[in-house]
Amino acid sequence: MATTAVGQRKSLAAAAGVSLDLNTDSRIYWKDGVPMRLWLDRGEIAIALAADRQAQLMTPAGRFQLLPGTYNARLRGVGCELAVVEGGLSGEGDLHMRAGDTAFVNGGMVSTRSHDGDDLGRVTAWQRNTLVLNGESLDYALSEVNRYLPNKIVIGDPLLSRLRLGGTFATTDPAEFLQALRTSFNVRATRIGNGEVILTRA
Repeated sequence: MATTAVGQRKSLAAAAGVSLDLNTDSRIYWKDGVPMRLWLDRGEIAIALAADRQAQLMTPAGRFQLLPGTYNARLRGVGCELAVVEGGLSGEGDLHMRAGDTAFVNGGMVSTRSHDGDDLGRVTAWQRNTLVLNGESLDYALSEVNRYLPNKIVIGDPLLSRLRLGGTFATTDPAEFLQALRTSFNVRATRIGNGEVILTRA
């Protein structure tokens, strides 16, 4: 088993030919064998399987058979978002995916889509300690930024939630993100007694 705290990342070799990279606030269990068995219990992981390895990934949303390649799996509630960076996989039912595909599985329902290189780069940006935004709302941006922060950033003025943001920001320090809000949108960030940061119009 391996786990990370909020704001922590961890890379490890779970077995010969099987590498795991855990994002913030994540937990994974595994058992070596043919195939390797992985249980994603919390958070987000990157999985790299050498040419002679396969793995069975189990999540609250379902079970996936991973071929040699690289993958990104993220739990969202009881659902799972799984991206194939390289390789291919099959899942429960008629789910078959190849490089560039992402599936979201929730409650037995599956939706898939194909990505270009830029989209996959956004999915895997956390592995470079960055967050890439492309016109998402401030609400969404904060849900992503706050994954890495023990002391959260919250919106104090509901009108700010309509703001749309773009850019690449470090996940290791929110200062750059807060500076961009102040420079581009005149948003003030105020830290209060419990450590939270409140966003209001300056």
